[in-house]
Amino acid sequence: MSPDSPIYIFPQATSTTYIALVLVAFALLGVALLLEGRRRRQQERMRLEAEWHGVDAIIRDKELAEDQAERLRDLIRRYGAEHPYKLVTQRALFDRAVHEEIQRIRPGASVATLEETGAELRLLRGMLGLEFVPLAQSIQSTRDLYRGQKIWMGLPGSGRGNPEWHQFVVREVDEAFFFATPEQDKMPAVREGAAVRCKMWREDDGRYAFETQVARASNQPAGWLLQHSGDLARTQARAFFRVPFDQPADLDVVPVPVSGDIDELRKRPETMRIKGRLTSLSAGGFAATVSQPLPQQMALRTLLKLNTGVSMEAVGKIVGMQELYGGRYLIRCAFAGLTEEERDAIAHYVSLWQRRAQQDPESGR
Repeated sequence: MSPDSPIYIFPQATSTTYIALVLVAFALLGVALLLEGRRRRQQERMRLEAEWHGVDAIIRDKELAEDQAERLRDLIRRYGAEHPYKLVTQRALFDRAVHEEIQRIRPGASVATLEETGAELRLLRGMLGLEFVPLAQSIQSTRDLYRGQKIWMGLPGSGRGNPEWHQFVVREVDEAFFFATPEQDKMPAVREGAAVRCKMWREDDGRYAFETQVARASNQPAGWLLQHSGDLARTQARAFFRVPFDQPADLDVVPVPVSGDIDELRKRPETMRIKGRLTSLSAGGFAATVSQPLPQQMALRTLLKLNTGVSMEAVGKIVGMQELYGGRYLIRCAFAGLTEEERDAIAHYVSLWQRRAQQDPESGR
């Protein structure tokens, strides 16, 4: 080899070459990470824009007034900026946002101001279709109370072991307070701000006990304005475990025969057919929401379609009715003439739902 024409090997296996290669590799990795981060930020921005477009579509579809729309957007910016669309479509997220908003304005706010805000948020909840009270599952706060719910209230100062109990009825519920009137004409005397022990029974759920405070006692109308409580102690006391069951249904309204012949209910012609929605199910009966009240001397006949592949015609005698919001009614029915095979199929469905709820608690909400 001529010394005047040396052969150069590139790259040369030196420490400088290795360092340069490592630096180049890190630089390429850094560029890749920057590009990936940019891509993810762009995707996140596009997702947020799509969700906000969805919120705007809901605002238009529900025909919210400008002040209501701005109130909703402000609620989203404060408590649901990461998932705007979910806040206006998922009851649990809306509940959390409402609670945080009331807690934010409560310090220093008058009862009248809280009432006004609570009424505005309740109207907003109704227009979004999130006012429906969960059935056949535990409620999370007294914001889920319905009008007509009876509550026993123990007056303060009478001893925690043996309080003086009075029965009240819930008349109105907003996001800041609920208003209850005494079942009897005479209203017990109580000072504002006093703590009150409460207990109640939800026929489609279980027994509850909680404490709250009297925000205001009024005479016209006679009743107590009470703060909401989210610390509810629940005890289920049912012969059959009831679980949520969501299914639209055609409901045949059938008069209960004077003879009491249960088998006749399956064959008897209906007096009318109404549209409804099944909301809960147990081996003892079912509940449905309808748009009109029904007399208790009637029975409902419908087709149950379980996701276990079993379908059956079910007949239930009406055992209770309560008024919900928005002109709807909750009808509770006890099964009539259910065979053992049909009852076992329903019990199997309920047990599967329980196991799924235990494995994934969010699925039961």
